[in-house]
Amino acid sequence: MTILTLLSLFAFVSGCVADDEPTPVLEPVEPDLVPEMATTAFDSLVLPDLDALPDMGKEARLWIKHYAQVYANRISFTPINDGANHYLYDELDKLGYETRLIEYGPEAIGSSSPLTYKVIEGRRAGAVEPEKHIGLIAHHDARYSSNEAAYDDASGTAVVLALAKYFAEVDTRKSVVALFFDGEELGLKSSCYYVNDLARNGGYDYDIAFGYDMVGINWPGHEWGMHLMMGDEDDIPTLLPMAEHVFRTTYDLPEDGVVILDEHDRNSDERRFREAGFPIFRWAGGRHAADYPHYHQPTDTYDTMIDYAGGEENFEQGINAVIQTSIAMFHAADQWDFPDYTPVEQECSFYGPDEGPI
Repeated sequence: MTILTLLSLFAFVSGCVADDEPTPVLEPVEPDLVPEMATTAFDSLVLPDLDALPDMGKEARLWIKHYAQVYANRISFTPINDGANHYLYDELDKLGYETRLIEYGPEAIGSSSPLTYKVIEGRRAGAVEPEKHIGLIAHHDARYSSNEAAYDDASGTAVVLALAKYFAEVDTRKSVVALFFDGEELGLKSSCYYVNDLARNGGYDYDIAFGYDMVGINWPGHEWGMHLMMGDEDDIPTLLPMAEHVFRTTYDLPEDGVVILDEHDRNSDERRFREAGFPIFRWAGGRHAADYPHYHQPTDTYDTMIDYAGGEENFEQGINAVIQTSIAMFHAADQWDFPDYTPVEQECSFYGPDEGPI
């Protein structure tokens, strides 16, 4: 899969060639999306043509249908959830990612409980700065009352898997890490243990993390805007103009379609990265989780999600917009010279200083 900037051959070129000579063909030119040097100048960022990116909306929709229904009631610590874990592991492994199943048991949890939280982590090394990483985050578990949990969060899981599939074929400067977290519905547990593991023992150096939870019911297929949130607060002076440069200056996306927020007030696993001190971007369809009337309800099924989106085509348009804008933002972050971050260990027994619904 390659991003191409196609060059047109004007009529006067063929007029300069003799009738018995073949018409010259201009080879397509690829933009240099993997420059040797990082930058801190927005005008130096090289971004893909959105229209040239693959449309992955239908594929994502069908994947959600399969995953949500085959692994319905994928509640943490249950056999069904273990099956979902192994399924996602196999998906990343088949794509060629360096894949790990990470388990956090009593020692990490700090109790004698036999429960074990799991993280699926898949890494593809970058071509220029493989020691730096960009995380792609979703939670794969379901709340006990959510049945299929199609929108929350099979939708975000589908986006991360679609991005992993895309970047399995497209080179990047930095390393790509796909992360599927367990225990989100129990208080962002495995993501907290994961970032604390980074703080205590080292590991991948993250430049930024992208989060996806409840996406696809949004612009351009739905009246809801596609909301982009950001943090850590200290990084807003960089993240906000980066978002505006990518989505407004470069692509001229409508303000009521793509809503850029200079804050992050949602509770999902990317929040643990923000609280640990990493910059984040978070995509969401709808401003608040409770805007979706089937949030944390048994009615959060594939069929209900599609119906609320206004049909299959509308949902495909919405989730494809999330995927394509994520690819564009990834390339921007991939070329950006972020400072080094040292993660801060945090308390995992609560959601955070502004507790609220997950």
